Amino acid sequence: MRNFFKMFFAAFLALIVFCGVIFLIFSLIIGGLMASDIAKVPAGSVLYIDLSRSYSERKQQNPLLTLTGNIEDEVPTLFELTRMIRKAKADSMVKGIYLKCNNNVNGYAASEELRNALIDFKSRGKFIYAYGDYISEKAYHVANVANKIYCNPKGMFNWTGMSVEYVYFKNLLKKLEIEPQIFYDGKFKSATEPFREEKMTEANRLQTSVWLGDLYNQLLYNTSGSRQIDTASLRRYANDYAVETPQDAVRLKFIDGVKYDDEIKDEVKKRLKLKEDDKINFISPGSYLHAITLMDYGKTNKIAVVMAEGDIVD
Repeated sequence: MRNFFKMFFAAFLALIVFCGVIFLIFSLIIGGLMASDIAKVPAGSVLYIDLSRSYSERKQQNPLLTLTGNIEDEVPTLFELTRMIRKAKADSMVKGIYLKCNNNVNGYAASEELRNALIDFKSRGKFIYAYGDYISEKAYHVANVANKIYCNPKGMFNWTGMSVEYVYFKNLLKKLEIEPQIFYDGKFKSATEPFREEKMTEANRLQTSVWLGDLYNQLLYNTSGSRQIDTASLRRYANDYAVETPQDAVRLKFIDGVKYDDEIKDEVKKRLKLKEDDKINFISPGSYLHAITLMDYGKTNKIAVVMAEGDIVD
């Protein structure tokens, strides 16, 4: 009989714990859904965009966000972000954008889309401030559209041009006595080149120079237009490694000054006419996404675009 009551109360306790866990999960889910509905944009908000986050073409599902309701951490797609910026352009609640530009993990095509959206945002007379402790070249390509660009006085600013490196495995495979079966057609088909050559072929060198040069020329052209520095000087600064410190970047007019993050936020407060002790209403893309409607269906005829991302396979 004693063993029976032990098992009975143990099972009863496990049932209570199980019901408590289920109740907690449902509470978190309902709280998350309610948080999505009550997202608001305070007056005088500043949209905070971090380039170190990947804004992909396809939505990245995060189950934890549904449970916790922490919409601030939600990362929008590139499609959503660019349209969000254009929406903020006409939103009287949003006064400007704070661009965190340490590094840019997004591709060049995505960066160009984002850059164009920021230029469009500025056309309404709203401000963009960009700041980075370390500003990479790809991050600067987007950030140079800002009204003001600042770098940490003890940080780094990168302007060294573009290059690519390929790793070749032919000799390694030979030492391992591995003979790959390679099929290709045409001298410009270089996908299999690392497995069949010891170094870059002239055909691959030519095509790489063309597409890389095109990207580099676009970077020079865009930077020249934003910062009023001629492309010849920009190319020379990269070839001569003229920018070694953030102070060099200021002297050569790449950025507007060297300041710490709190100093820039004080400047933003002045722009917003806030008091020294007031807080800036920063709003993340995730929060702003839940506070607005990006698509207006039914007003006019629309063409739908299906986003597809991934490898092409048989």
